[in-house]
Amino acid sequence: MSVPYIATSEERALHQAISNLTLKIARPLVRYNDKKSWPKLLSGGSCFILRFDRGLIGVTANHVVEAFEADREEGVSNTCLLRTVRFDLLNKIIHRNTSLDIATFSVTENELAASEAQALDCRGANWPPPKPLESAPISFGGFPEECAIPSLPTNAVFAGFVSLAYVQDITQREIIATYDSNRDSRVIIDERLPDVGANLSGCSGGPVIVHYERNMTHHYCPVGMIIAGAKGEGTGLMAGWDMYRFRRIHFIQPDGSILIQPSDSF
Repeated sequence: MSVPYIATSEERALHQAISNLTLKIARPLVRYNDKKSWPKLLSGGSCFILRFDRGLIGVTANHVVEAFEADREEGVSNTCLLRTVRFDLLNKIIHRNTSLDIATFSVTENELAASEAQALDCRGANWPPPKPLESAPISFGGFPEECAIPSLPTNAVFAGFVSLAYVQDITQREIIATYDSNRDSRVIIDERLPDVGANLSGCSGGPVIVHYERNMTHHYCPVGMIIAGAKGEGTGLMAGWDMYRFRRIHFIQPDGSILIQPSDSF
């Protein structure tokens, strides 16, 4: 993209469509205290769902699961929701890896439909995902806690966050991206969030999707998961910039297990 960011009406329509898609793939994975009266805040993280031949596998950050566990250990009576669907996250865990900060969990077809999620097709040759190239266009998104609105569980309002940017660097485990408001596109953003330096707590576990064109047709595939971003105004890499760290997700196996190969150790 040019600097300052300029897009034709066709490009803007494409960016909006990509943002809508990303926000359909990302789902809130939240909890609320059963002992408090309604309406009340829903807090937690984000997630997304992969479709394999063996079934549906949910993906989130392991530190999101740890927050649910901490509540249970402290005796807090919390209920988990996959968007607006009651969801027993801790009893649905398939595998967790603390060093990668990835957790996988089982999802049923009914839960997928009720949560109005769009699963990413990872069957057959669609998995594992290719290593994204530097400068590859990506979208990523989630649901910031800062934008949560006190509500009832059946009509909760989730304010989504989606950015379109480019891969800046990549390692065996991580994808690094930066957001420059003069270069990149943040198509869906709550008006309460600043363009740069937004507190994105709650977006952990959200999807990172690479986009490409083949035979004049738009294609996309999941390549990562949000694990860290700006934590508030003034924490960007430099004035006008934000930096994000994403975990690559090729470690996830079709059965939901998480496998680190020797080449992925560093």
